[in-house]
Amino acid sequence: MRTAGLLFGMAGLFFSSTVCASTEVGLSGMFGFGGEEKGKADIAGWNLGGELDLDPTLGFGIWSDGDINRYLRIGGEARFLWWKLEPTNQTDTDRQLMMHFGPTIRLVFPLMRSLELFGRFAPGFSVAIPEDSGSSGVEVEAAFGFNIAGFGGLAFRLNEDVGLLVEAGFLYHKVYGEISSQFGDVDYNLSGAQFMLDVGLFF
Repeated sequence: MRTAGLLFGMAGLFFSSTVCASTEVGLSGMFGFGGEEKGKADIAGWNLGGELDLDPTLGFGIWSDGDINRYLRIGGEARFLWWKLEPTNQTDTDRQLMMHFGPTIRLVFPLMRSLELFGRFAPGFSVAIPEDSGSSGVEVEAAFGFNIAGFGGLAFRLNEDVGLLVEAGFLYHKVYGEISSQFGDVDYNLSGAQFMLDVGLFF
């Protein structure tokens, strides 16, 4: 899990370096519903793959952004999501960590003094940390790729220092990795999309 520790550290450094007086910082619980995950592997020139539904995803995220003008805010976010394939008669898997990092663009539409409607676009970089393969002799490497997210939501300011945020939208990801075994290395990729609901606080 050295990769996960390094990326957690990178996320912390990124956010600590971007926070300034005009920046808002938020912490959100994140929940994914529905969606499907597609997997493909290249074995001896053959492209093999399948598609399974996703169980609800659980996770959390941290983000920050600052004013460019009254209607535009730019910043960054880090999402840490634990996803799981829906069990079938043949397979059942543990939850696996998917991390998303990237810039955010938020368009803000004031409704009242303390209430804002917003739309947010967040493309970025993704890392999938596979479940522990144990002593099976097969090692699944961390997979790297990209994600694209689009959200709409409401931000309500309780006072000058604290606010509540709720947003909903879709998150798409695609990552590429490698499986190592005594029989050789196999390239694989995973892709999927899920409806997301984020609820949290900002400061």
